[in-house]
Amino acid sequence: MPFVKPNSTLIVTINGAGTVIELLYIFIYLLYSDRSRQINALLLIFADIAFIVVVTAIVLSIFKSHE
Repeated sequence: MPFVKPNSTLIVTINGAGTVIELLYIFIYLLYSDRSRQINALLLIFADIAFIVVVTAIVLSIFKSHE
């Protein structure tokens, strides 16, 4: 994340490529799984995203600068 460490374009590029590959894998899994597993997987994905958002908000509100 560039707002955590300045001049980290390479890290953002590599993490972005990995994210695209992982999202493609999740999409294929959801496409071919049955309905109950789709719902379970989506609930886990939303819980994971909510956790990351909460932790990021707490960290960014506590630590105002990277210096």
